[in-house]
Amino acid sequence: MKKIISVILVFTALMSLMIPFSVNALDKVTGLKQTSADETSVSLKWDIVSGADKYIVELSSNNKLFFPKLSSGSPSCKVGGLQPGNLYYVRIRAIRTEKEDAADSYSKAITAVTVPNSITKLRQVDATTSSIKLQWTGAKGATSYKVYKRANNKDKVMATVKNTSCVINGFNNKKNEKFLIFVKSCKKGSTYTASENYGPIKILTHLGSSVINNSKVVLTPARLGKPKVSCPKDKTVKVTNNKVPYAVGAHINVYKYNNSRKPLKTIYTNLCNYNVSGFSYNQFYIVKSRVYTRIPSNSKVKYGAWSTYNYFAFGQAPSLTAVNRKLIVKWGKCDGATNYSVYASMFPFVGAKKLVTTNKTSATITKVGGMSIIPYKSYYVYVVANKKVGNKVYHSISNPWSFVIAK
Repeated sequence: MKKIISVILVFTALMSLMIPFSVNALDKVTGLKQTSADETSVSLKWDIVSGADKYIVELSSNNKLFFPKLSSGSPSCKVGGLQPGNLYYVRIRAIRTEKEDAADSYSKAITAVTVPNSITKLRQVDATTSSIKLQWTGAKGATSYKVYKRANNKDKVMATVKNTSCVINGFNNKKNEKFLIFVKSCKKGSTYTASENYGPIKILTHLGSSVINNSKVVLTPARLGKPKVSCPKDKTVKVTNNKVPYAVGAHINVYKYNNSRKPLKTIYTNLCNYNVSGFSYNQFYIVKSRVYTRIPSNSKVKYGAWSTYNYFAFGQAPSLTAVNRKLIVKWGKCDGATNYSVYASMFPFVGAKKLVTTNKTSATITKVGGMSIIPYKSYYVYVVANKKVGNKVYHSISNPWSFVIAK
């Protein structure tokens, strides 16, 4: 019996010596996460482990072989000396003292990432009326890219993509909006995505912002309004297009009135106004315009939609004959005309009133200004060719006057 009691007492004493080690065993490190990064370092933090004197940070490139990188007396640290755009496996072990290496507890490993290098060769390669397509050369180690638009000093993420191109929508080709486009490279880890945070280094811009790598963003121009026509000189038409944002040139087509498929004349110009010559008096013509822009990186031409048609003809000087208090007016036929209007005045080249509209090529005038023709008085006459298309009537331009002395 005494032997049994002695054994019990010895066992109890041994157990009492072991209890402090069991009670003071350290818990595993939890809550490990990455909080920030730059190109050569990562910042980490984790939950405090009760009883720990310090923490050892260990890194691995393959999640198998871990090596101590540094020690920290607090539950956070910054690990430097790393490479841009790399992924590292990180784990933390809590220890009581450096000598008591048996009393440690490892966290679960996470991946930590450094900021990738900047992209290069950011460029626009295509456009529509409301979108642009971008391409760039990727950064080593980047897992994604964020595309930003900066307008009114505010940055907006327009897209997040994994490849090195994207289409951005939501632009307005009728506005001269000032904006920048830039792309940040990103690297994704377990708990944190590292992204460039020092502003737009590689950018595209519209309307001449003074920044590095200035290159204009362009959109396909808007549809033109109907071109205006006038006659600066004989048998020459001046085509005037309204100005629209992004346009660098205009494409003008002129057709015969009865053939709107095959252009009679095709003109490319960088001017809003352009004189086209070489026409005849005997027919109506059709004109339409569109404007275009060029993608700066590849000179690709992007055309806006065609305008609606405008019609024009050149007026002809009528022949006048005075006979017995009458004016006989004759003129040549204008192909495509619906009818003709005759205007007359008793004053030189001003104050003409429309007297008659006819589908013939001659007219007899007996009154001007409500008064019968007066012998030996001069009368001034011109004729306008009219063409009706739908509900719209088009008129000949630059209609020359003729005059005669009445008899």
